[in-house]
Amino acid sequence: MFDNEIMRAYISIFIVAIITLFSACQRAKGVAEKPLSTYTPLYAKGFKIHYFADYKVVETENHRYYLTGNPSLIKEKDAVVIPVPVQNMACMAQSHWTAACILDEMERVSGICDGKYIADTVFQQRFRQGDIKNFAENQTVNYELLFSLRPQLLMLSFDNQQTNNMLKEVGIPVVLNGDFLENHPLGRAEWLIFVAAFYNKDEEAKIFFNHSVEQYETLCALTENRIERPTVFDGSESSGVWYVSGGQSYMAQFYADAGADYVWQKNVDCGSFPVDFEVVYHKGITSNFWRTYLPHAQSYTAVAAENSLYADFKAWKERRIFYCDNLRTNLYGMGVYQPEVVLADMIKIFHPDLLPEHEAVYYGFL
Repeated sequence: MFDNEIMRAYISIFIVAIITLFSACQRAKGVAEKPLSTYTPLYAKGFKIHYFADYKVVETENHRYYLTGNPSLIKEKDAVVIPVPVQNMACMAQSHWTAACILDEMERVSGICDGKYIADTVFQQRFRQGDIKNFAENQTVNYELLFSLRPQLLMLSFDNQQTNNMLKEVGIPVVLNGDFLENHPLGRAEWLIFVAAFYNKDEEAKIFFNHSVEQYETLCALTENRIERPTVFDGSESSGVWYVSGGQSYMAQFYADAGADYVWQKNVDCGSFPVDFEVVYHKGITSNFWRTYLPHAQSYTAVAAENSLYADFKAWKERRIFYCDNLRTNLYGMGVYQPEVVLADMIKIFHPDLLPEHEAVYYGFL
């Protein structure tokens, strides 16, 4: 009897010791069984953020980034560990730079791709002063220049194995930002929180984003019961092929939320897709509106000069072609994080009576 009690006591002590040892090992590895909390995006589908006591894990479909002020906590093999807040970042997309601006971290961005095309006065001033270097053109990286910037990370939109290998050799982590893959405007905007995690400004980003959500949903309420819904088509011809927005794309979502019927709304593509001009001509000729991005055609005469058949479109005849001048407006920067403003522009175009006082910011008529 007495021996049994002693045996049970020893067994209990052994179990407690094993549990204690296991917990200590877990803490030494910087790993917890469960996060204290997780941010699951409201609209974005491409990322989550798991918060632990001394670090956070930013998780995308194929990658995990460990962000911590104490990198020695993370012991996982091949883990991508990034000290935060990041002091020096290089980025390939305009939206990445703009996110840093919104978070008041522009001085911590040292490099950019295709900087001459970014229509932002603050950026261009810093660009001219040499505070931001142009280390890439048309996605072609000048690695010598990039390495000289000594960034803590390079934020990319596309997975590039050559770039990954080159940067791995010199110890610069590559972070993939998938904002452009989202098929809802608010989903794209929510990636501000992804970028903010690297600056430890998650909460500030959430406040900014939640304000956009509130404004966007308020605007949607203006059009949801609108009986009259004009039709719209988009795109332009290039080398005999016309690219249009997919029916499940963020642009198609903009059209729907702005109270318009997109002629390819039943299409299942999330990005753009090619269509023969004959098909576009058949669908677009009676459409009420046409969103174009002909880079040199900023008048109706210029549009018709591109192709005389364009003058057959109802939208051309009724002067209802709208576009965004990307060289003068920051559509692919601030426009990503202000979907409510883009939506207001489109509502003003499709239903001017609903927002009579709104002045166009990104989209307007030719």
